[in-house]
Amino acid sequence: MVLFAARIFAQAPVIASISSSTTVSAGTNLTLSVSVNGATPFTFQWRKGGVALPGATNSFISFAPVQIVDAGTYTVVIANSAGTMTSNPIVLGVTAPTPPQ
Repeated sequence: MVLFAARIFAQAPVIASISSSTTVSAGTNLTLSVSVNGATPFTFQWRKGGVALPGATNSFISFAPVQIVDAGTYTVVIANSAGTMTSNPIVLGVTAPTPPQ
């Protein structure tokens, strides 16, 4: 009798969807997010201009409200037991709020 053992390999993270680049007015609330397929659990680290943002370790990053200094290029590094990947950049533009008339 011959027995075959099935091997199960963990799948590295694959981005299913991610927020698009956008421009918003300062004072607006905004959330950038990523949805991932692959073997769980995942770890997340958001970066701005290539620098890790302290505490930004969820599948989303929220700005409540967006400020002018939040403008920049964001990426998220996603990892699991099978590998690590970095998202394509999300460019966040921020304009000055329109004064009330």
